[in-house]
Amino acid sequence: MMLQRLSAPVELLRTNGGYRRYALARISSTIGSTVAALELAFAIVEPGGGASMAALLAAVCFA
Repeated sequence: MMLQRLSAPVELLRTNGGYRRYALARISSTIGSTVAALELAFAIVEPGGGASMAALLAAVCFA
């Protein structure tokens, strides 16, 4: 059952270059956005910003 559900998207990625580029761009964008949020948190906490600065960052980023 699972193999049948995955066969169509895998075939689309294999045969359609435009969709393949789109899928890779979407994945890399998602990874980049996630890493950027983590990097901001570490940039605040590392020099001694503490939990209050991290909470402020979270409120600004996710509001």
